[in-house]
Amino acid sequence: MDRAGNRRGGGRSTSARGHRVEPDSLPPPPTTPTPQPSQPSQPSNTTDTTPRLISDIKGLLTQIEEQHSSQPTAPSWVTTAHQIIAAGDAAQNDSDRRQFAHQAKIQNLHVQLKGITLEIIGSLARLEQLREELDEATLEAARGSNNALWRATRLAVEVMVEAHQGDMEGCTVVRKELDGLDDVHDPKDAADVE
Repeated sequence: MDRAGNRRGGGRSTSARGHRVEPDSLPPPPTTPTPQPSQPSQPSNTTDTTPRLISDIKGLLTQIEEQHSSQPTAPSWVTTAHQIIAAGDAAQNDSDRRQFAHQAKIQNLHVQLKGITLEIIGSLARLEQLREELDEATLEAARGSNNALWRATRLAVEVMVEAHQGDMEGCTVVRKELDGLDDVHDPKDAADVE
């Protein structure tokens, strides 16, 4: 018999109070599992995939970082083209502004030149008119100073007087008439004659 009063090796046992307990009438064993000694926790099936998941996430992050870092520099020709376009646009705008300023200046000078040309044309017309008036006045003055017609007339009459020297009375009358008209038409010659 052990300390609890049960017999060893028999099919019957006696409780501490002396009651006999049949083996078939024992209560069913508890359904809860008996506690196991504490052992280090083993990773379950879900934790077994964690390193792989972390690796995949790291790979995705690496790809995103590579794409993000390579986007500005990967299409270098696009960046260069953008810079060329921006520089060309700025240069063209500056050239257009200067061209517009030059065209405005040229147009202004053209207007001024046209005005001066009209003034010159007017002045030339006035000069031509003055030249014609001067030529006419000069011609009239030359006629008055030379007395070509009167001189020709006098020479013709003197030839006639020379041809008729025998007619003293007639020659005297003709010479007197010539001398009187010399005072009118050729005062210089008249003074020389006197």
